[in-house]
This record gives sequence, C-alpha cells and structure tokens, in this order.
Amino acid sequence: MKKSNKDLKAFIIVATLLAGVFIVFHITPQMAMRTKAVTLLNGHTLPLNASEIEVDEFHNKSYISQAKKENGTFYYFKSNAIYEFFRDKKIIWRDMSEPFGWLVSKKGFLYFAEPVGY
Repeated sequence: MKKSNKDLKAFIIVATLLAGVFIVFHITPQMAMRTKAVTLLNGHTLPLNASEIEVDEFHNKSYISQAKKENGTFYYFKSNAIYEFFRDKKIIWRDMSEPFGWLVSKKGFLYFAEPVGY
C-alpha cells in the first residue's frame, strides 16, 4: 500500500512540473516562438534565441483576416539564421529579402506559434 502511495506522489510531482514547464514556455508570444523554433529546428536555434522578435506590422495589415481567424498576431525574428536553415533544407521557394513570418495565436492565456513564411 505504501509503495502505491509513493508512486502516486511521484507521478503528481512529475505531472505538475511538466505542466509548469509547458505553461512557462507558452506564457508570452516570444517564448512560444522560441519554443517552437527549438522543437522545429532541432538545435539550430542559438542565433534565434539571442535574436530580437518584433511585431510584423506589414503582414498584420495584409493578412488581417487570417490573424483575426486564428486570434493571433504576426511576428518575426530579426536574425537571418532562420532563413539560412530553411534555405539549406530547400524549404524556401522564394526570395528571402523580407522577414519570415510567424503567426502567434492566443488560446486561453497561452500562446502557440507556427511559422507561416509569408
């Protein structure tokens, strides 16, 4: 009986810690973008994590219907590291002279980022 009680306590502690980490990594738009970049780019994100993130006013105006539909805002990394990664993986199909956009959606009090690439 005591072992089962210990197992339950350990499970509750681990589950609480994982939920806490998930919340911390999605509490702001910038943290959501950095988290998605780390999981998406598999370690090629050191320059991105040090890079500034800015609101993409142009795409927020151009794609206002998509932003409203997703309850989100467009952002971009100021670093060129993401462009180099996508170009090396042959994912880029256009000129990368403009910023690579990320749509950050708000769901409840958490933010979730997806690269959209406009």
